[in-house]
This record gives sequence, C-alpha cells and structure tokens, in this order.
Amino acid sequence: MPYELTISTSFRDLWQAAFYCHDRINTSTPFARLLGLQEQVVPFGLILFLAGSMSHADQAKIQTGFKNAIYHWPAFIGDTFKKKFVIKSIRLTKNQESMYDIECIIHNQRGQKIFTCTKTMLFPYPCPPSQMTYDQSGYMKKDFLNHLTNQSEVLQTLGSKTISSVRPEQLIIHTLSRPLSQGHMMSLATLGRLTHERHFNTLKYKNDELYVPGALVLAMTLSLASRDLHEVLFEELIECTFPNHLSPDDIVGSISYVSSLNEHVSGDIECLTIRTIGIKKMDVPVQLLGKPLPLELFTTKIMKPSILEDFLKKNRPELCKHIVCIADRKIYRQAPKQTPFLL
Repeated sequence: MPYELTISTSFRDLWQAAFYCHDRINTSTPFARLLGLQEQVVPFGLILFLAGSMSHADQAKIQTGFKNAIYHWPAFIGDTFKKKFVIKSIRLTKNQESMYDIECIIHNQRGQKIFTCTKTMLFPYPCPPSQMTYDQSGYMKKDFLNHLTNQSEVLQTLGSKTISSVRPEQLIIHTLSRPLSQGHMMSLATLGRLTHERHFNTLKYKNDELYVPGALVLAMTLSLASRDLHEVLFEELIECTFPNHLSPDDIVGSISYVSSLNEHVSGDIECLTIRTIGIKKMDVPVQLLGKPLPLELFTTKIMKPSILEDFLKKNRPELCKHIVCIADRKIYRQAPKQTPFLL
C-alpha cells in the first residue's frame, strides 16, 4: 500500500491510556535496554491494530477475527511502517456474502519484517470463491522471541516481577473492567487511518449502533487480563473471533482459562497457552464469581457465533449476546520467583 506511518510518543500514550499494561518491556526504556533493545517496545495490541487497519475497506460489513499474529521483530517509537495486504482466500457464506482472509504484513523503514497476521472480513456481496498461494518463506521466523530467550542470564540478574503462579486448567476471573469511550475510540481509529462509517457516523448510527474496531475489542479484552498475568515479555495470537459487536461506552470485563504451561522455555521464562474471553455489559467479577461455567467454552475449538449463542442458551443464558471476543494466545513471561520452604 502507498501509506507510511511514523509512530509518535503521543500515539503510544493515547493507546496506553485506553489499554492497561504494566509489563516493563512496554513501559520501561531502561529495562528494555538491559535486554538489548533500543527502548521500550510498541505494545503487541497496537502493532496488530496498525497491521489490520485499512483505509480502503469501507464496503466491509464486519471484521470477524484475526489469527496467526506474530511479532517478528520489535517496533519502537519513531519507526515508520509500511503495510502490505494479500488476499489469501475468498469463500461464500450461506447468505451469499463473501468472507475474505487477508494477510497483513508490516515492515519498518529498514525493510525489516515487523509483524504479520491474517485478518478475516465479511463483505455483503457475493464474489467467486478463490484460494491462492504465495511465498510465505520466512514468515514464521520469531527473531524477537529468540532474542528474548537468549537473554535468560540478564533476566535472572534482574529478578522476576511476576506476581502470581498459574496452573493448567485454572480459570481466572479478572477484576479489572472498563469501557472505551466514543471519543477515545474515534481518536484511535483516526490515528490508525480507519475510515469506515460504522466507527464515526453519528448522524446515520446511534451510539449503540457504532462499532468499536475489532483490533480495539481484542486489545481491551487482553488488557483487562494483563494485571493478573504480569509480567509478559512476548505474546502471539493463535486465533480470535468477535461473536458480538461492542459499542463505545459499553463496559467490558474478561476471564481467562489456562490451557497449558511450559515452565522451562529458557532460563526463567515460561510459556502459557491461554484463552481469554471478553464480556460486555456485565460486572464480571461480581456476576460470574463462584458460578460454574461450561468447560467446553474454554477447551473446544472456538465456536462460530451462531453455534456459540445456541450453546450459551442451553448452558449459560445470561452470557447470550454478551461475549465480544474469544482469543487463544501464547504468552511468554518471567516465571514467578520460587521461595524455598524449609521444614
């Protein structure tokens, strides 16, 4: 695409004012430099938002999800990004609408590949189904992650700031909840160079008919889990979907399920595979605390929206039409400090 965008400190500040994060790799330049980086890293959610933002997709109906989002090399304030979009496949829905899978690729001003992800969008018209192939050699390289895992001795010297241990099959009900205001949403959408009328046109749409962009819904969902999963060094998104729309000013809470734990990635780094679910218009820590939730919501393949709603009607009807994001991801973080116990 012909667009180039240089990220400023004010853009990052506006982002961090909306999405909670206290991971030092994103908030502390001295910490990042001790890990061999030039300064604090642009947050994962922000770079994904930039990768998927399009100024030429006004005919799209909705964005349905992301998958295979990988942070290949760190981005920093002052970097200039160029984007490339490749249509990977087109398929028809039963309603004769077109579902597009689009590969989103970001390079910096030095030509380094920074980020890749696949974005899925729904367009309200039929197109002939198509499946194409293109060279993806090197797309799965994780130089950023490899760099961090090679810093195990430095991390041991710095000590772990991870607050709490987790275990497989643990459900975490996060206590942090918040909305994204209309003004904040519009500012971020404009900075990301989004132009779809569903984000802006208050003459045509009422407030509850405006849509928060999908990447911002994802960022909100994951940020609400951040405090309980501190301290993350690196993350990658396996897949996420947006079963229901989120409007500006809707309160959002989240819950996370720990699918697996690899305690020995490198030195004191551990890898968690987690499903995090964003829930709107509910006081999640109050209304869900102590209540049983169906295991299938966390352990099966992410359900299609219609199947999900049917499942919830039978098993947890108060959640119907309230789930706005389901995200499967891996996070790499410093392992909690182990304190020996002597008898």
